[in-house]
Amino acid sequence: KSLSIGDLSFKYAQHGRNSIGLIVSKHYGNAVSRNLFKRRCRDLFMKNFILQKASIALIVRPKKQNISFKDLDSAFKELYEQIFV
Repeated sequence: KSLSIGDLSFKYAQHGRNSIGLIVSKHYGNAVSRNLFKRRCRDLFMKNFILQKASIALIVRPKKQNISFKDLDSAFKELYEQIFV
């Protein structure tokens, strides 16, 4: 299933094991900004899904450059609510 929230595109499936995939092209920015985006997504995935004991396989892809942490956080929380609540 796929879902678009804010500036992020998510593809997800119920899965027995938690996993996250990140698709961040060079159009997003230089290596530093791409890696920052990936670190933030992994952290939010840990807080919102793994610690909540939710089993999901997730692929995240940004739609624009330089997405703030606040926007990422709200998108991951909304994704969790739409899937599991």
